[in-house]
Amino acid sequence: MFTKQEADPSSPLRRKERKEAKLMSKGVARFLRYNDDRLSDEQKVEISELLGDFRQKLADRQTPRKEFEPLAKKLDQKCHKAVSSARPSWLRENVEMFFVAIAIALAFKAYFYEMFTIPTGSMQPTLHGIIAYPTPDVNPLSEYNADEDYEKPNPVRRIWDGFWYGRTHVEWIAPEEVMVVDLEEKRRFFNMFPYTVATLSNGDTLSAPGTYSRVSDLLRTEVVARRGSFQEGETIARGYVDRGDKVIVNKWLYHWKPPARSDVFVFGTRGISGIQVNPAEGSQNYIKRLVGVPGDTLQLKPPLLYVDGDPADDFGIKRVGEAEGRYAPGYVLELRETPVKVESYDQRDTYRRSVVGKDNPPALHEPWDLGDGEYWAMGDNSDGSSDSRAFGPVPDKNIKGKGSLVAWPFGHNFGWIR
Repeated sequence: MFTKQEADPSSPLRRKERKEAKLMSKGVARFLRYNDDRLSDEQKVEISELLGDFRQKLADRQTPRKEFEPLAKKLDQKCHKAVSSARPSWLRENVEMFFVAIAIALAFKAYFYEMFTIPTGSMQPTLHGIIAYPTPDVNPLSEYNADEDYEKPNPVRRIWDGFWYGRTHVEWIAPEEVMVVDLEEKRRFFNMFPYTVATLSNGDTLSAPGTYSRVSDLLRTEVVARRGSFQEGETIARGYVDRGDKVIVNKWLYHWKPPARSDVFVFGTRGISGIQVNPAEGSQNYIKRLVGVPGDTLQLKPPLLYVDGDPADDFGIKRVGEAEGRYAPGYVLELRETPVKVESYDQRDTYRRSVVGKDNPPALHEPWDLGDGEYWAMGDNSDGSSDSRAFGPVPDKNIKGKGSLVAWPFGHNFGWIR
């Protein structure tokens, strides 16, 4: 490292040579800091001792040049050898990369975009929820049914249906004389995909995608009522389940512009007194259409929604009000049914939202003024949606983002949401 033009090996270092020696000292110290987690304790001690000797000789301006050359060479060799023997393993590098990717994904989810699954049919046909289609012989009272001549398709068709429609075909056959002793809803893959597990009296389990309330539609009524047993070969459940749309929610947009009438938006239920949920679950996320913003005066005159005395002309709201095709009957004042608190399959209390009914006059039968920071939410499936007609306005602090895109499945509503 030092100049070759020395006149006498026993003479002290020249100014330029001392400068080079100081740079080497700083470089070795930096090397120890940057590679602290890669070097063994033995290597760190050995290099530190050599560096100490080097600095001690450098501090004495009379130290002859010939004592620096071998020490500098040895220090350089030790550093290079330590780095080559301490290369991080392939596993370690990939584990570190994995956790960095997870951290980035969580930050992205928290501040920019997040995927939500549509759990119910309250936004149909704009957005599809988790829907079960039992065969009529299994559950003739279901809101939706498979065709009477339904047959479970071949494996190739089932793979296609799963990819294109998010559809799973279900056929539970009793392997012997059994009873269904338990039904339990679970979730997988970061809590995004609900599925329901049935436990039989012989210890076997059967599963199907979807929430408990949806999968129970596929079951014979005797199962939900907890009575009777099934003989070997008898059908317990039959039909298919379509998974809910996977919606990409833009969480940063409303930081730059206020929510607009006709947006499809997601909000949390925490603090909304008109919504009673299972205490064990805490706050839930709802997705509805935003039909009223602060300062609006709203009134329902079925099938139309009026804003400030005139029929709403925003695209999404107007489309529902026209009540054509699958958007019939348009906006309504009362729902088809009034969910109440019920007993779940395992006899624990399950809480459902209180909604409008005979004993609870519906909102918007008369003009309703929205105050500052209040937004009105309604489902496009008006007579099958528990929304602001039941629980009142949504505070702006509860709003989480705008539903922008259906990412999957491809066979229903794939694309931008309007």
